[in-house]
Amino acid sequence: MSDDCNDVCKIRKTKATATVWPVSEAASRAAHAAGRRAWPRVALPPDVFHEHLVRALGPAPSWNWSLRADDLYLCCACALGVHEAHRALEQLLRDVRRTLRSRSQDSAMADEVLQRLRAKLLVGSPPRIATYQARGPLLGWLGVIAIRIAIELRRVTRRESSASPELYDVDTSYDPDLTRSLLTTRYADSFAGALRAAALELTEADRALLRRAFVDGCSVDQLGLIYSVHRATAARRVQRARTRLLDALRLAVQFKHRFSEDDFDSIARDVSDHVDFSCEHLFAERAAS
Repeated sequence: MSDDCNDVCKIRKTKATATVWPVSEAASRAAHAAGRRAWPRVALPPDVFHEHLVRALGPAPSWNWSLRADDLYLCCACALGVHEAHRALEQLLRDVRRTLRSRSQDSAMADEVLQRLRAKLLVGSPPRIATYQARGPLLGWLGVIAIRIAIELRRVTRRESSASPELYDVDTSYDPDLTRSLLTTRYADSFAGALRAAALELTEADRALLRRAFVDGCSVDQLGLIYSVHRATAARRVQRARTRLLDALRLAVQFKHRFSEDDFDSIARDVSDHVDFSCEHLFAERAAS
């Protein structure tokens, strides 16, 4: 074989043999040790961390994942719901918020993006944070996701502001089981309109909270993670928002039909059986969103 042919074979062999960084037991132990040094308050069993690495990276990644071992360690602990890991993640999210504020002076928008980012990262099976692969710094990865959320949120806001003033539609014929309820009998239109009006009286924060509770189906534990509060606080916030909605509904219906307290309470017992289901439709975002 000529020298030229030998050179070609060497080039092909070099291209075919790419550098890999296997997730071996030894590499996993070293990464675990690096994670413990970076986050000494975050406890994670070595075997659990190794299983996470294999799931997230595969057995032989083509990038040097060990450079971000501390970030992988934190993500694994967050995905498993370790409290100290969530506290450590909040430190990074504060940096993300500063980046968002540097791009926009809208503090409320930055807070909403951060809440949605928490939901995207920590809610689900598996949660999004479990998919971090250490191809770059964790803070940069979080920032990219946050900016995408901000862009989409602005797009939806512009679309809604140019649409009709009816922010949410109520469909009172969506479930045949409701034919026995008051919502599809004599006062159907009154309750549907009053419920819509009551929703528009809520703050955007309350509407977002109820949307997550009734539409996204977030549990109080998940809401606690999203809003960085204890689950009991999250439950109280949902109850307060729901009570505000029902109180506004009561005032609107009583004013229109001159119901007494007893009359309304009698009707409300029937309505309350379906109010959660009604809220699911009421707070559902438009399909275009």
